[in-house]
Amino acid sequence: MSKRPPPFYQALDPQRPPAVPAGRMPAFGHGRERVSLDGAWRLQIDPMRTGYVSRYWVERRQEVWGPPVEFEHDHWTPVRVPGDWNTQVRELAHYDGPAWYARRFAFRPRRGERCFLRFGAANYIAEVFLNGEPLGAHEGGFTPFEFEVTGKLRAKNLLVVMVDATVRLDGAPTRNYDWFNYGGLTRSVEILRVPRTFIRGFRIALAEERGRSFVHAEVETDGPGSPKSARLRIRELGVDARIALKGGRGAVRIPADPERWSPENPKLYAVEVSAGADRVSDRVGFRTVARRGRELLVNGLPVYVRGICMHEERPVPGGGRALRPADMDRLLGEAKALGCNFVRLAHYPHTEEMARRADRLGLLVWEEIPVYWGIQFRNPATLANCRQQLAELIRRDYNRASVVAWSVGNETPNVPERDRFFANLAALARRLDPTRLTAAAFYSDRKPGSDPNDPRRLRGVFGPVLRKLDLIGINQYMGWYSAPGRGELERVRWEPPVERPVIFSELGAEALAGRHGRPGERWTEEDQADVYRRQLAMIRKLDWCRGLAPWILCDFRSLRRANRWQKGWNQKGLIAPGGRRKLAFGVLRDFYKDRRRNPHD
Repeated sequence: MSKRPPPFYQALDPQRPPAVPAGRMPAFGHGRERVSLDGAWRLQIDPMRTGYVSRYWVERRQEVWGPPVEFEHDHWTPVRVPGDWNTQVRELAHYDGPAWYARRFAFRPRRGERCFLRFGAANYIAEVFLNGEPLGAHEGGFTPFEFEVTGKLRAKNLLVVMVDATVRLDGAPTRNYDWFNYGGLTRSVEILRVPRTFIRGFRIALAEERGRSFVHAEVETDGPGSPKSARLRIRELGVDARIALKGGRGAVRIPADPERWSPENPKLYAVEVSAGADRVSDRVGFRTVARRGRELLVNGLPVYVRGICMHEERPVPGGGRALRPADMDRLLGEAKALGCNFVRLAHYPHTEEMARRADRLGLLVWEEIPVYWGIQFRNPATLANCRQQLAELIRRDYNRASVVAWSVGNETPNVPERDRFFANLAALARRLDPTRLTAAAFYSDRKPGSDPNDPRRLRGVFGPVLRKLDLIGINQYMGWYSAPGRGELERVRWEPPVERPVIFSELGAEALAGRHGRPGERWTEEDQADVYRRQLAMIRKLDWCRGLAPWILCDFRSLRRANRWQKGWNQKGLIAPGGRRKLAFGVLRDFYKDRRRNPHD
């Protein structure tokens, strides 16, 4: 957690809750008992930032003959969790300040158990109070966090959460961004019930050495009297192994030859881990990811990335951050219909369930933290915040076979401070997870008046930082952010920036669904399709390019976009809100169909 001074309104009250310790990661929660707190909550916005002065976390009830009170939790605005307040309350459509949530719930604590209150995400700062007492705070709008509430839960409870969606200059993202800042408790809230000594962490992966394969597993327990060993079982593989524990930690490497997970064969195994009275389970795929020169390797074989980018936004008119199961099925189903084997989940960690669904569908995944455009690279607190967000993401999704790369940023300025920032994050990712690639996306721009016959130099890409990363993404919008008919796509020559696998992590053009005209007529489906055809023709000639992920699957909300066609929406999607496919969808689908038939073309 950052060391920055608290916002002024927090400093007004001496009971401001402490920050979550940076090294305390949420417990592994899959396959264990959970009590959902999703559903009906109450909400009160706090634009004047008086909630701490009025102590909104303390119970207040208005008596008929008593003195007036400033608030009553039961009479705040009803909302649903998970969800953002922007799409649930019309008056809050563009509100992005602080707001307070309240929920009452019944609970029956059991003797000998421990309980953890877990939040899937809260955008952007959350401070949590239970039964009038502070639990702690968390910064970062897209990663999970938790608090131990053992001994603090009663038969009847009042949970109050302050969520501040204000975009901060020293935050990640910072104030300049190109999506919609949905505020609130945007993912599930739940209580984990665990034994007094429980499995806090569990991770597993495939390792290969000298032609032999192994299942490598690590276990971390938490609590008094840690057991001397844990047990790992993968029944389908005949694995039943003991993991010796010392100081609550242990690891084991077992010779095994599992069927490899791949986009063509997304095989998953049921994995169980037990220690003492605790038991967790997961469904895990086993595969390897590596780079060799300019090749991206999955299970030792070169892969050409047929991808698409996505935002975590509901694919319906009006948008919304909290994806429902049907939304996720629809989004990933459309990616499969395109012929994709890869999705880039931009520009922040998406809900955990997206990666789990990608595991089942056989989609490779690029996951990213919101180091976006010009954040404060010199600020140690900003770096600490980004390190924590990255660590929380890696901790959450380590067991997901679909995830092949951790991206440390997108379209950042080419300055030495950025390079040091990226190097720091990439080193952290490799230390926490040496089984995957580190990545970043860089914007390629052409200076006005440059000669299109000059070799393509990537402004913002060339530099020592590339050698700190494993997978390089190039974002470029030639054919769109220029006058039609300039012919730059047909004349440009590219030079690969480094001996690394390189993909085009963004490209495309905008179109208003249903608007038609001739190629070159902006905002028409025909023009978007024409830009795609020209982009793809250029990419066909680049034998060093390892694939692409155009921007983007669906139109999405962005208040930066304010012309007569966009009206608060970025229209680069291949699909409009409501599900209508634009002409460019078919262009990309045909290209991917051809790539599958001729993978080496």
